[in-house]
Amino acid sequence: MIQSNRIQLNFYKTNFMQFTTKNIPQIDLDIGYVNKLISKAYDTKLAGIYVDSTRLWKNHVEQITHKLSLACYTVRSVKSLCHRKHWRWFAMLIFIPL
Repeated sequence: MIQSNRIQLNFYKTNFMQFTTKNIPQIDLDIGYVNKLISKAYDTKLAGIYVDSTRLWKNHVEQITHKLSLACYTVRSVKSLCHRKHWRWFAMLIFIPL
C-alpha cells in the first residue's frame, strides 16, 4: 500500500481504465508500482454511474432501465392495495432514490 497524507492506495481494489474511440486502437498499457501491477477495467460503477472504456452508455442505460422497470412493477402492484393518498407517497419513496 502507498500511504501519503493518511490516504492509502490498496492495489487489490484499485483499477485503471483506458478510454478509447472507434478510430484509435487501444494501446497495450501496464501500470504498476513497486512490481505490483494495477489491473485494467473495461467498465466500472463510479458515483452511481456506470462508465465503460468506449464511453458508450449502453451498460448504464441497461442498469437504470432494469431499476426503473422493477420500481414501476412494484408501484403497479401496490396501487390496488392502498388508498390514493398513500399510493402517491409510496411511489415517491420508490422513485426518489433512483
